[in-house]
Amino acid sequence: MKLQIKIKIQPNASENKILDYLDNYLKIKIVSPAIEGRANKTLIDYLSKQLGISKSSFKIIKGQHFSKKIIEISNLTEEKLSIVEKFLRLPNYKINL
Repeated sequence: MKLQIKIKIQPNASENKILDYLDNYLKIKIVSPAIEGRANKTLIDYLSKQLGISKSSFKIIKGQHFSKKIIEISNLTEEKLSIVEKFLRLPNYKINL
C-alpha cells in the first residue's frame, strides 16, 4: 500500500518537530536549511526514524523545491499504515493498493 501526505516544512528551525495541520498540510520544523536539498533529506531522515520505516520507502512526489510538498510512503503493510495514521493523526489521506 501507498500513502500520500501533504507536508509544509519550516527549514532552519532549532529542532526537528512535527507541529500540527495548517490548511490540510502537516507542518514540520526541520533544522537544515533549504539549500541543495538538505531540508528534504533531513525531512525524510526524520520521518523515517520517527515512523520506523525505511528511508527508501519515502519519495517527494511534488514540491521538491518548495516548502509545500506531497510525500509518498510506499510498501506499507496494514500494520505500518496503522502506525503512520496514529502517529501523524491523519484526517485525510490517500491509499493506493
